[in-house]
Order: sequence, then C-alpha cells, then structure tokens
Amino acid sequence: MVMDFYRALVDMRRAALQSTDDQALYDEVCRIAVVSGHALMAWIGVARGDRVVPVAWAGSARQYTQGLQISLDRQLEAHQVFGPTAFAIAHGKPYVCNDFSTDERTQPWREHAARFGVGASVAYPIRRGGQTVGALNLYFRTAGSCDGALLELLEMMAADLDYALEHIDHQVARAKAEAASKEHEMRLANIIHVALEAIIILDSKFKIIVFNRSAVQMFGVPVEEAIGQHLDQFIPANHRALHRRHVTEFAATGKTARQMGNIRRVEALRSDGTVFPIEASISRVGDGQRAFMTVMIRDVSKLREAEMAHMARATAEAANREKTKFLSRISHEIRTPLNAIMGFAQLIQLDKDDPATPVQMVRLGHILKAGQHLCRLIEETLDVARIELGRIPIELVDIELGQLMDEVLNMCEIQAAQAGVHIDAAYRSSKDVSMRADPSRLRQVLLNLVSNAIKYNRRGGWVRLEVEECSEAVTITVRDNGIGMTSAQLAGLFDPFNRLGREASDIQGSGLGLVLARQLVELMEGELVIRSEAAIGTIASVKLPRWGQDGHSEF
Repeated sequence: MVMDFYRALVDMRRAALQSTDDQALYDEVCRIAVVSGHALMAWIGVARGDRVVPVAWAGSARQYTQGLQISLDRQLEAHQVFGPTAFAIAHGKPYVCNDFSTDERTQPWREHAARFGVGASVAYPIRRGGQTVGALNLYFRTAGSCDGALLELLEMMAADLDYALEHIDHQVARAKAEAASKEHEMRLANIIHVALEAIIILDSKFKIIVFNRSAVQMFGVPVEEAIGQHLDQFIPANHRALHRRHVTEFAATGKTARQMGNIRRVEALRSDGTVFPIEASISRVGDGQRAFMTVMIRDVSKLREAEMAHMARATAEAANREKTKFLSRISHEIRTPLNAIMGFAQLIQLDKDDPATPVQMVRLGHILKAGQHLCRLIEETLDVARIELGRIPIELVDIELGQLMDEVLNMCEIQAAQAGVHIDAAYRSSKDVSMRADPSRLRQVLLNLVSNAIKYNRRGGWVRLEVEECSEAVTITVRDNGIGMTSAQLAGLFDPFNRLGREASDIQGSGLGLVLARQLVELMEGELVIRSEAAIGTIASVKLPRWGQDGHSEF
C-alpha cells in the first residue's frame, strides 16, 4: 500500500504542476488515489453554506455518496457527532478512521459503507488561501490500513493538493491581471487615439514612440513617418534650440508635469511649413532609461483668430459709438442756425411791405428747399444715431394696415402727380388686414419706399402697393417699373450716405433712407428685402410678424 502511494504521490505532484482548472484537478486527484494508490474509492467534497457537496469521485465513490447528507452546522455539533468529512472541514484537521465499523464518528454510515467493503478511511482538509474549503476522502478495504508511513504520504498528497489550488489561483489572478492590463492598455490607446488634442509620447532619448490621430491631422505627418523622429521637427527652426533646452531641463529636474507655454508665445510647424500657435503641456513617468514624456498639444489658431476678431469688433463698436455721439451733437448744433436761416427766408417771402423781386423769390425757394432737405438729412442721421445707441422707441399696437397705407398714399399723391407716376393701390382689392406694429415707424418705412419708387421712376411709370398675409406674417410689397438698379448698385444699397452714383442728378436724397428703413423693420422683428433690375424696375418687400410682442420697448 505504501509503495502504491509513493507512485501516487509522484503522479499527484505532476498533476499539481500541470492543472489549470479546479474540477480537472479534483478529478485527477481522486483518479490517482484509486488507480496509482489502489485506494478502494476516493471523493472530494466542498463546503457550500452549511452543507458538504461532493464534486469529484473515483472507484465506487459516486454511488457511495449518492444521497449522503453531511451537515456543517456548528450548532448541531453539540447534539450529534460530526462525521469524518464534516470534522475535517469544520476543524481544519485530518480525521483517520482505522476501523470504520467501530469508530464513533462513522455510526450513521457503517451499514452503508459495509456494502461497499469499507474497512478504514481518512479525511484530509483542503485549504485554499488560508481557509478550509473542503475535504479529500480516501477509503480502504482493510481495517488498520492507515499506518504512520501511509498517513505521511497522504499528508504530502493533501499538501500538494493545497499547493495546486494556490497555483491555480495565482494563474487565474495573473490571467485576470494580464487581461485587465491589456484592457487598460487598449482603453488608454483608444483614448489617446480618439483624443481631440494631439498627444505625442517621447522615450528617454526624446524620440517619438506614440503619435495619435489628432497629431497626424494637426501636423500633416503620417504616423509611420513621425515614429522615431525628434519632436524638434514640429518646432519652427528659430525656436528649436530653446525648445530642446526646455525639454532637457524638464527631464533632468525630476518634475512630473509642467506647462510648456501659452497662446501668446508658443508656435508649432506643420509639414507644409505653416507656423501656427499652440498651447502645450508635458508630463513625465519613470526615471532614467525607463522615462517617458507625454506632450499634449492644442491648436489655438481659431481661438487666436476669435480673440483678434473680438478685439477688432470691440474697437469698431467703440469707434461707432463715438461716431454716433459725435453725429448726434453735430446734428443738434446744425439744427439751430439752420432753423434761423429757413425762418428768415420765409419772413422775406412773406414780407408785404418790402417784397422780394421775382428772381429773389426763386432764390429764396432754393434756400428753403435745400434747408428742408438738410432738415430731413439731420432727422434721418439722428434716427440712425438713436438706433445705434439703442435709444429709439418702438411701440407695437393693433393697427388696420389698409388705413395706414391710405395715409401713406395721400402723403405721396402730390409727389406722384408732379413726377407723372401712377400709384396703384392694389391692396384695396382684398380684405383689410389687422396686425401689430409701430404705426409711426411703419409709416416712415413705407413713405421712404413709396417715395423712392416715385423718385427713381419715369413719366408714365407706375407704382403698385400690395399686401399678402398668412397666419403668422404680413408682407407689404412696393413694386415699380422705374429705372431700377444694377447688381453693383444693389450691393451698396444699404451703405450709409451711398447715393449709388446718383448724387450728381437732380433727384434729392441723403443715402440714409433705406438704411434707416431696414433698421426700423428689424426693430419690429421683420425683414426688408430689395430686388431690382436696371431699366426694368424694383420690388421692395417688408415682411413683419402678424402679432409682434406686446408693449413698449426702446432699442
């Protein structure tokens, strides 16, 4: 028997070194005990809660353990004796039963064991991670078989089983650690690969070993060309010496992180020779030959452009505000002497005691006409200034659009008659439209559009006013078949004081009317669109929301 278990021990140690799975190891231990050690039967039970569950068998052990109920409840141990298996697991010590028919712990199973020819048995605790997790049960045909030499071999076999389980646990833990490490590396690689910032990793010799997708896009260099190169190739030539000194000093200081620059002074170089601004930071991991440095780079070209644009816009807005304030002051200063000039001209015209000559009356008419034109120019200039300063009031109220348009036509009748232009009130053929708008500002806009359609027309021409409504908006259209405008003139239509080349004609104008009209329409949450063709005519459309916001606001 002892010689048989020497052979079994050798086989056991081979199995302990080769096993990678709990179940396979348990099965092999039971098989070796029966085949090599010539035990009658063998089985392994593991503790699950307060029960012992058989998991591996050899010989007749499967039939033997079928239906066995082995409890590990320590409270029951005070009332009944634990069997060999429960004792070994509960107390962590082997239990040797050299005479199964008389041992006090075998009483519940004696009759059952006799049918299988059991004379002796031994139960060895199985330990894992310092804890008893089960028991190895070996059965022999002859009572008294478990002598000192055999027990010593069995003790070594049990120890080898414990070692094998530890080995399996180490293998599993290492496999999990390797898998976790690989998963971490894959996640890290994926994060680096998809990062929006360029990420470049350098080895201890400052050569590139990682060059992510954003770096490829930023510098225009394929990964395979970047790997193994120095970072210097992405720095402008006039900054390379200083940059290399900074990186070398950083690597030598032992610091783990450092900001390498800011938007105002750090520049980089693309493969096409383009120099662009960047923000960069560098961090270090490891020491000596195992040191790695990670450089993170952000292209701030658009940020710099946005800042410059913001500064330019702020400067322009400040200048515009100063210009507007200046125009407002000048306009007020001009109005006082202008009113005096026009007043004296009117007094001369009305003087019955010392009447002016016909020639003087004509000249006085020119003075008054020029003065009136200058007054309109001042008023329009002030309106534009008020809008730019946010001081023009807009008051939306319920209006009947047809009535307001009738008022506009009445004001333009004399001008149209003098110009020989027919006005077609096409809007009167449809039902009247109710809406919300600022009546004085809308009247001002329409007067400007109708007046322009008359002024820039021809004798025998026509001007048509139309209205189109839907549930949410109203469109007022002023059409004419006048002289129209070229595409070049349309491009400068809303430039202040731009008369579109007609300043030398006898048609009066300031070049501010349409500018002011569009601003007023936009303040009423609408849109002014002008379409025109030279020698064919012009279409001006004012589209306003049918129901504007309630109340009074100042812009």
